Amino acid sequence: MPIPGLTASNRILCEESERLGFHVTAITGADTVLIHEGHGLRFYTRGTQTSVQSSVGRTIAFDKALAKALLVHHGLPTARGFLATTEADLDQLAGLEAPYVVKPVDGKQGVGVTVGLPDAAAVRSRFMVRTGPVVVEELLRGTEYRVVCIAGEVVAVACRRAAFVTGDGQATIAALVAQKNTHPWRGAGHLNNLTAITFDDGVHDQLASLNLTVASIPAAGQDVPLRRAANLSLGGEAVDVTDAMSPQNRALMGQVARAVDLDIVGIDVICASLSDPIAAQPHAGVVEVNASPGLRMHHFPMSGTPRNVGRLVLEHVIARLGGRR
Repeated sequence: MPIPGLTASNRILCEESERLGFHVTAITGADTVLIHEGHGLRFYTRGTQTSVQSSVGRTIAFDKALAKALLVHHGLPTARGFLATTEADLDQLAGLEAPYVVKPVDGKQGVGVTVGLPDAAAVRSRFMVRTGPVVVEELLRGTEYRVVCIAGEVVAVACRRAAFVTGDGQATIAALVAQKNTHPWRGAGHLNNLTAITFDDGVHDQLASLNLTVASIPAAGQDVPLRRAANLSLGGEAVDVTDAMSPQNRALMGQVARAVDLDIVGIDVICASLSDPIAAQPHAGVVEVNASPGLRMHHFPMSGTPRNVGRLVLEHVIARLGGRR
């Protein structure tokens, strides 16, 4: 039976678990945990975090500075950067190349991330309004991808695109957004397969950088990016490109997964090509890792082949626990 009020990832896991013959119970407090019982087994999931996930790996993923340090330690490609807790730490900018990215150490879903700061003055200005330690790093260049690895193997790759509208020569940006939000997959928060696009300071700032406002009328066929961050939670969308990733890059992603001690992990990568070695591409590398990668971009891509990552997550947990489907 469907459990009302679940986020998309929890809903997908619940449905897939029931198809595998498990009974699922949702326990809700400040967050929601699913209990899966059947076939002589009992295990828990919180999104794609599971009973068999490394607690050390979760700690690493929740601390962007720590994750970056581990990637550097293992010689894996990532943006050059540093942890800034005081204004004096910003002196390290002299060793980096603009433009810059500033993001909270413990941030998630793109909240608080500022991309493309042009100079040290802009970084200092952003730093002064922070609410805690931040990571400052060089901007990687290329296309942003989300890679999911399970047990060190790539199972899905999605090209994420930041929220955008396409002009028709007649409608304003506000009207185009309203029209796009009528898609049956879009809704508030994480409950639906896609998140509705909303107007906030980030969108207004992005439009202002393009000399546009919500009242502007884009030309027919003109794509207008509404954000810099490509998170689905901010109205972005995804295309499946799993088959485009080369064996060499698949092996690299496995190395990343093992470096951060996560058997289920979402790896955000920016690169110019999935077929050419990422480690050899200039300004390419791992942006960050996620201990609870969302499922909806893989189950519900706007184009490409849907990937049943939820089923693979459950099968991995069952195998780890020594059970059978």
